[in-house]
Amino acid sequence: YVENTVVQKGVKAIPQIFSEGSLNGYYRHEAQQEAYGAAYRPLTLSTFALQYQLVGINAKAGHLMNILLTMMNGILLFSLLRRLFSSWPVHLSGIIALLFVTHPVHTEVVCNIKSRDELLAGLFILLSFRSLQKNAGVQSERLSLAPALFFLCALFSKESSIAFIAAIPLLLYYSDKCEWKAHTRALIPYLTAASVFLAARYLAVGAGSSASGDRILYNTLHAAGNASELWGTKLGILLQFLKQSIFPYTLSYDYSFNQLPVTGLLSTTALLSLVLHLLLGFIVVRGISRKDPVAFGIAFFFIASIVTNNLLYSIGTTFAERFLYLPVAGMLVAIAAAATQLKDRLFADRRNRYLLPTLALLVLFVFVTLASDRIPAWSDNSTLYQSGLETSPRSARVHFDVGSNLLTAAGGAIDPSERIQLLEQAERELKKSVEILPEYTEALYNLAVLSIQRGDTVSAIAGYKLTLETDTAHRPSLINTAYLHLMQSETDSSRIYLNKLMRIYPNDNDGLLNLSHLYYLEKDTLRAKYFATEGMRLYPEVAFHYRNMAAACLLAGDSAEASKYLDQFLYRGGGR
Repeated sequence: YVENTVVQKGVKAIPQIFSEGSLNGYYRHEAQQEAYGAAYRPLTLSTFALQYQLVGINAKAGHLMNILLTMMNGILLFSLLRRLFSSWPVHLSGIIALLFVTHPVHTEVVCNIKSRDELLAGLFILLSFRSLQKNAGVQSERLSLAPALFFLCALFSKESSIAFIAAIPLLLYYSDKCEWKAHTRALIPYLTAASVFLAARYLAVGAGSSASGDRILYNTLHAAGNASELWGTKLGILLQFLKQSIFPYTLSYDYSFNQLPVTGLLSTTALLSLVLHLLLGFIVVRGISRKDPVAFGIAFFFIASIVTNNLLYSIGTTFAERFLYLPVAGMLVAIAAAATQLKDRLFADRRNRYLLPTLALLVLFVFVTLASDRIPAWSDNSTLYQSGLETSPRSARVHFDVGSNLLTAAGGAIDPSERIQLLEQAERELKKSVEILPEYTEALYNLAVLSIQRGDTVSAIAGYKLTLETDTAHRPSLINTAYLHLMQSETDSSRIYLNKLMRIYPNDNDGLLNLSHLYYLEKDTLRAKYFATEGMRLYPEVAFHYRNMAAACLLAGDSAEASKYLDQFLYRGGGR
């Protein structure tokens, strides 16, 4: 929202938003866009563009929108449950909706403006289900299109909404308004909507997926060494989905490597998860035929999370609390229905009719307390990162975030003693990050940057080269290594890294600047002019290309040309 250049064009960028990856405006380089630009959520991004058009960069407006969407989703869930389980007392559907809205695991989705994609997807899924349920059995073609159109909006909000196609037969079966043939016919508009979305996505980003999906840092499954570890870790992730849905007493913004560690099939975690999921599967199979609400809730939970729980295939993230936004609704239905059935069996006396509402209010109080305690963690980056040290101490990314934040603070510190202290703290956290994940490219890079801030050029060069061992295409390390060699007049070494840079990132702005300066130092006028000319052609707004051309002209003895380009340099703000 803040750093996406496409969003900051306002509503006029909406056609562009629908025609390309949603992160293209965030990543500045073509190689980054190819690697990470497969996310396609144009409707979500369009709401950000509209918001920017109306109020500019305004965090309060973003948070207000998230709160309103949360309220709307709670109302829609209540309405859906009232029709789906019409025999229930009104207060039971109300309790489930209230617990859904206040569930502590939703703190991330509501507090993080970026997570509007989850809220919008949830809104349109619930609207689609509500419309489908209301129009089930109605023959009007006009009415039958509404659920599919809402579903298409959900897909354009977040891709993972596609999993909810599997919930359509379940919803219609429990609605008891039409036969199985009608259930099958109801899928046709949904499948059509999914086809439209997939075609639009393919035209915008191709068939690729995010490159983060194959990195150990983001998904621990890639660290599994054999089938036992792969499936044991998958079961561990599934257990985390259950745990955070039912007992959300510890919340974190990050669960990447190695917070949820690799574990074998015979580990306690994997075996417990296996037993629990077999039990839940048995309840679903046994209860579906009787239209048991418990079975519905559990089935909905698994359908809603099937795309994000890493069971069928590995995604770009081990686990995230935002993945539980709609799945939690299914789990709450299952728990509320099970509690009702248990109460009816054990406490048939009408004097106990207030038992469940009382317990529900107690749970509501606990939920509100846990959520309220968590909300301050999202007040700013520093507070959020520090909270991760307590809730995800084994995460390499958490230590990296804390260390990088301290490194940035050190760069802005005026007091020398404070600066030294911040650098020491940053180094400790970054080294902890590398200790957890030795091939963590970004952490190694920031350790090299830290050496620069200390004035240790030798350690910085060694650090950048170590970073390149983990990622040979790491652009900042290529640039900085070349630059440091250049500043030490080691032009041959600098040229090696600049040539690597230009092979991977053709016409790179920094590469052109440094190559022009390198050949100036070597008194190679022709090459110095050539790269300065290319820089002016490709990046006419960058003042330093004109400075390099002025220097090359002066080297060639053409002071008049040098003066002309120096004027261009000053005109573009190079003298400031």
